Amino acid sequence: MSRRFDWGEYRTSEYSDIDPERTIAILPTAAIEQHGPHLPVGVDTMIAEGMLTEVRRQCPDDLDIRILPVQAVGKSNEHLFAKGTLTLSAETALRAWTEIGLSVARAGIRKIVIVNSHGGNLDLVSILSRELRVQA
Repeated sequence: MSRRFDWGEYRTSEYSDIDPERTIAILPTAAIEQHGPHLPVGVDTMIAEGMLTEVRRQCPDDLDIRILPVQAVGKSNEHLFAKGTLTLSAETALRAWTEIGLSVARAGIRKIVIVNSHGGNLDLVSILSRELRVQA
């Protein structure tokens, strides 16, 4: 059987025996927004997927990595002038990502790495990491 990484590939029972010292959740944040006339609006999400491919390829065997679904819609209101851009308000994105992080903690995972591929999410990711440290 090939190694599993994606959160949704595990059964509920497989969250009962997590080793908190060697299990890390990864929360990928991205965006769907304009990048000029020469690129598709999904570039940031594609970049996130590429980074996750490398995580899977380079992950040491002694780590249990659980990759959460890519949060493809981020804070992109600065690009609303361009058709095709999708955005969440800062409050909505922060609330959703915080709730995901708290769900990860309830599953017994104490370590979470946020992989971000969109500059517009940077401030939110900084706040998110502090909120999860306090709340989880």
